[in-house]
Order: sequence, then structure tokens, then C-alpha cells
Amino acid sequence: MAVCRSTATELAMIPQTNYSDNCPLLTQRRDQMHRRSSLNFWLLLAATLAVDGLAISWVHATTLDRAGNLYFGLTCSQISVICIGSFFSPTRRWWRLMCPVAVTLGVAILTTCLRNDSNEDYRTVFLYLSLWLPQVVILLAMLWLLQQTAYSGHWMELGGERKWQFSVAQLLVMITAVAILSTILRFATDLHFLWFIIAVWIVNNVLLAAAALIIFATRWHRILQLAAVVGSSLLLAFGIDAVSPGDPNALTVNIVQTIVLFAWFAIGEIVPRRTPFDQNSSPVLVTK
Repeated sequence: MAVCRSTATELAMIPQTNYSDNCPLLTQRRDQMHRRSSLNFWLLLAATLAVDGLAISWVHATTLDRAGNLYFGLTCSQISVICIGSFFSPTRRWWRLMCPVAVTLGVAILTTCLRNDSNEDYRTVFLYLSLWLPQVVILLAMLWLLQQTAYSGHWMELGGERKWQFSVAQLLVMITAVAILSTILRFATDLHFLWFIIAVWIVNNVLLAAAALIIFATRWHRILQLAAVVGSSLLLAFGIDAVSPGDPNALTVNIVQTIVLFAWFAIGEIVPRRTPFDQNSSPVLVTK
């Protein structure tokens, strides 16, 4: 008891800092990783599936052109959510990084089926894959690069300690994505005319997801975080309108993406976050 009391007193006198090996072993402090609530996750998943069902019903009842902004925003943002959630998933099985690729393929087929044009064929599937599959690959690559830096300590126990290491799952995802992209470049003839628009939307979707992730890692108030993400989405939307105006509406799509991303970060808690030391009820002591 005497050791615990003296240690607690010593901890109270030390300024709040991150963990450091220079501190005595008994007084080393570690930020605790906040794990997601299973109830919040499943409730948000049910709400997301309900909204997706309504959006698909709207597209089926009208046309993809009329309901395209909502459908496009939901699709792009949820692909980003699946990528980020799979990357930070506590499950270390190889198939977790294959989920975004499989979902992207399914979404491309579904979107092609929702179009009312009877002339749609496999080339339309490839055209949609040329938009969403590079988004998956680039976003996963960006997350992997971020994992190699000290900034990843905001989300991971050992931020920045894994230096340039590939896992078998990451290698499998890369090989699969390269094979699919090679097929797309071979058969998607419309891509030769729409490549600039598709590239602009890929950059927009990846940057918006990355900005939301980085902003959410800060210890700002939730309102300030939401305002910062909304501001980022507006800047990207204005940039798209400047270089490629027209449908889909960039402002509407990015607002939908912002709502979905922030909901999954704040409520679904797909990204682990560190709890500051002063928010813990008692100090965490590391003893010999």
C-alpha cells in the first residue's frame, strides 16, 4: 500500500506527457486504447443498411441519374469506411483486407444492374471498378504508409515501430488489385474518355477519407472535428466544380460522405483512439 500511495503521489507531480523510457519504471504512464462499443457498432450497421435499402429502392423506382447524388455519396463513403475499418480491425486474419475488394466488386455489379439501360454489360462493371477499386488500393496504401510513421501512435499501441513490413494479406490484396486493374484497362473502353473525371473523384474520395481520419485523431471537441471535416469536404467539392462541373453534384456527394464517415468514426468507433491519461479513473502502473 505504501508503494502504491507514494507512486500515485509521484505520478500526480509529474507533468502529463506521453510514455517515455526515460521515466522510472514505476512511474511510466501509458495512454490506454479506447475500444469500440459493440452495441453502437451493430446499431449503426443496422441504420446504415436501412438507409442503403431506401437509397437502392429510390434508384430502382426512379433512375440512377435522379437519385445518383445520394447513392454515389453513400457508396464512396462506405467503401472508405470498409477500408479503414478493415485496416484497423483487431482481427488479424488475412481475409480482412480482402473485404474492401470483394465489396467493391459487388457494388459495381449492383450499380450496373440498377441502370435502366439495357445495353449495360461487363464493360460498365469495369468502368465502376475503375473508380472504386483504385480508391480502395490508394486508401489502403496511404494507411499503410501512415502506419510507418510516429503519427500512427494516435491509433495503434506500437505506432511507427513496424518499419516497412508487408504482411501476406497486404501482398495478396496488392496482387489481386493489380490483376483486376489490368483487366479494367484492357476492356473498359469508356475509361479512355472519362479517365480525367474518374481520377478527380478518386482523389476527392481518398483525400476526404484521409482528412476525416486525421482530424478525428485530434483531441478537439466533436463539434470542432465535425466542422473541420465539413470544411475539408467543401474545399474538395469546390475544387471538383472548378475542374469538372456537372453530375454528380460534388457538394451533395461530399456532404453525404462527411456524415457517413463521421458517424462511423464517432459512433461506430471503427478507429481505436487513445484515451488521455487524465481521463482515466486511476493511474496505470507498470511494475516489475
